Amino acid sequence: MKFMTVKHTLFALSLLLSHPFVYATHTLESEILKTVDGMFMDGPTIALVRRYQMDSKTILFGKRQQDESRQGTYFFNGAYYSVVQLCELEENSLISKRETARLLGEMVDDFETISKQFQDIARSVKPIMAELIFESCRLRKRHDSLITRWAAPNAKDERALLNEHVKKIQDFEAFIVDLHNFLDDLLRSCPKGMKLYEEWKQEQIKAARARANK
Repeated sequence: MKFMTVKHTLFALSLLLSHPFVYATHTLESEILKTVDGMFMDGPTIALVRRYQMDSKTILFGKRQQDESRQGTYFFNGAYYSVVQLCELEENSLISKRETARLLGEMVDDFETISKQFQDIARSVKPIMAELIFESCRLRKRHDSLITRWAAPNAKDERALLNEHVKKIQDFEAFIVDLHNFLDDLLRSCPKGMKLYEEWKQEQIKAARARANK
């Protein structure tokens, strides 16, 4: 088993620092937020969203190690790579179509795994979330984002949508980044929900301490 070399690690860090994740968040202004903030977007739900964002970063950048570096999880050509590293290889035509298809299959499987806990919720509030997704993508000038296709009324399910439109690793990366950034915008636009989340988090900490002291 070969792990990421020092060169690969430095490359991943450079991508992390320059990646679209560092873009400023936007405050959404849709009237729908009056229904969402503090009601649907409450403490436990925001905790799930935060976990989901962490899991999506793991897919893109790899698992965080004890020394705070990240280890890619996708095996290619004798080593483990992250999605962002594989995008660079793909851009330089260093991955065959066959290998690209295999790697994309693994990535989509991982995305489905982290999304399972949200599938029922996402479908039930899709009409509400759709307007917020369109606003977020408009503010970020991501008019052609795949997440806007998911938000469309006649959209296919997630797997079918990804299979149809994600043909390159870069397509998958863009989809995950856009989804992560939309969630950042949504959280910023829910001050009531964020307050409930902080209260919920403190309650969880107190409960954990109480259990530990028994």
